[in-house]
Amino acid sequence: MKPKTYSYFNNYITDYNNISTLKFDNLTSTKFNLFASIDSFDFLELEKNIELIYKVLPSLKHIFINPIIHLKEDSEVLPIEMSRNISNKSFEYLSFHSEHWSNIEKGKIRPKKILTKTYQDNYSIYENIVFTKCVNDILSYIRKNLHELNDIIYSNKKLEIDLLEHTNHENYYVALGKLQSGYIRIFSKYSKQAIKLITKLNEINDILTSRLNKKVYQLNKDKNLNIKLHKSNILLMDKNYSKVYKFLKAFKQESSQDINDDPDYQYFLKFLLIFSTINFNFESNDNIDFDNLNINFKYNVYNLNIKSINDNILLTFQNDTIYKILLKKFSSKQEFMYYDELINVSDIESTNNLFISVNNIDSFRRLQQVLLKGMIYSTRNFKICPFCGDLLIQENNYFCPNCYTIIEEKTINNNLYFITKIKAKNKFLPLIEKTKDKFLRNRLIERQFYFRNITRLNSLGEPIIDEKK
Repeated sequence: MKPKTYSYFNNYITDYNNISTLKFDNLTSTKFNLFASIDSFDFLELEKNIELIYKVLPSLKHIFINPIIHLKEDSEVLPIEMSRNISNKSFEYLSFHSEHWSNIEKGKIRPKKILTKTYQDNYSIYENIVFTKCVNDILSYIRKNLHELNDIIYSNKKLEIDLLEHTNHENYYVALGKLQSGYIRIFSKYSKQAIKLITKLNEINDILTSRLNKKVYQLNKDKNLNIKLHKSNILLMDKNYSKVYKFLKAFKQESSQDINDDPDYQYFLKFLLIFSTINFNFESNDNIDFDNLNINFKYNVYNLNIKSINDNILLTFQNDTIYKILLKKFSSKQEFMYYDELINVSDIESTNNLFISVNNIDSFRRLQQVLLKGMIYSTRNFKICPFCGDLLIQENNYFCPNCYTIIEEKTINNNLYFITKIKAKNKFLPLIEKTKDKFLRNRLIERQFYFRNITRLNSLGEPIIDEKK
């Protein structure tokens, strides 16, 4: 798998900086490539590594069942009825520890506990730690590549899934078309290959994960596996361990790339944020200076300022009140400034950050979720729907009869929270229950309300509120 790169966004800056939002929007259809999944994927390298894994699999399965172990001798004070191996040291120890005496009869000590030799199977020899490292490296490699391949398939099917849905934003299909314009042309070339590789990776994953309960893995999985690989008699002489050793020497795994390694990620984030804002009804008369971003947008009663501050981006929303959200590059230094909410952004997916990647087509919708949240939290007198611009009706909550958006207010520990929903049956629930693939399951959970929710959701579509500290 080739590492993600954002270097071409630097080239965009050279040729197209300080342009109007109208020209920027036109260039997203013709020049700017804000979504590039397949181009960054190396199918040949993945196929080569899969063949290497298949060759070592029989040896891994054998070691899971019949690992080489050493007997570890130890001494332990045990009740007399459990003692099996005693020696002169046992009597010597007993003579100095009267607390283990039961009584003395006719000058003879009757012990209740005695020092005895115990023998335990030692699975934590160096060779088994190497084996555990091998298993973990393979599983990590498989999961990373499954994530990428599933993203490729998911991105292509996404337009088909949503084509007849009327719950998406009115600009959604236009935005999606711009992102997919370059992608669709080359997808057909790789789709069958991607599906074939997913099948192989899932097969390997199932073989290994079904054996992870074995002692040789369980007793070594929490040890420090960042070991320097070196030869040993077992790694050289034993047939199965030797194959594991040779595999690790030949296997090349791409590590997860931190966005610190690619300084142009911030340019990509700015490009995608402007794209997401324009395709969420906001308009601006300002030119876009990506080196010193400071641009004002307006949509109906909502005002938005986007300003870059070093590696961070500050979003200032204003309606009835002001609400500030700081988008912080996950590994950047903390900026000393006032904001209402801090959101860590990264191109590596986890529950601790906002996943924004050039390889994931839903990235722009996650940014639009942030925009929707800022619009709602900057409002106290709800009259206009922030999603579609129609008039809201106040029932138990605020309801939009046009787009079916529901806005709920909640107070927890004297803090005000908002929850958004759609007044419609959640058709994703049956699909979520049937989907075993973790990647697709997470995608279905995420898009239950078509990215119109401003809180995380559980599998039942219920909001998860992250309470303010």
